Amino acid sequence: MESKKPKILHVEDNDIILKLMKRILSDDFELKQSSTLEDALSIIQNKDFDVYISDGDYPSRGKESWKILYDSIKKINPSANFIVFSGDYGICERAESLKIKAFRKADMKDIFVIPDYIKKILKYQKNSERF
Repeated sequence: MESKKPKILHVEDNDIILKLMKRILSDDFELKQSSTLEDALSIIQNKDFDVYISDGDYPSRGKESWKILYDSIKKINPSANFIVFSGDYGICERAESLKIKAFRKADMKDIFVIPDYIKKILKYQKNSERF
């Protein structure tokens, strides 16, 4: 039986952040995690998610590599909910300049806001679909 929980793909190359996000998100969401951009690009070809959370950069692709994932997801699902979660303030600012929600790892309180933010956008989206 398929889960009724909203589905999240979280892509992050830091094991500590992966574990922390799993603890924070797994109760309320069906969570799939990936530690590489390449794996995430493969996953999105076969499964759709309600929300995508991406680190800002990946060692294999360098700075701003979140944009590769973002562009690939938007080709498949233009209305996808995408969040950047990065320790680089510059990456967060550039994401926000493109109207993409960004949370900063340096502000660790932000990590605890993410679940409520996700619930809020999904509720808004569901309510918008009714009209």
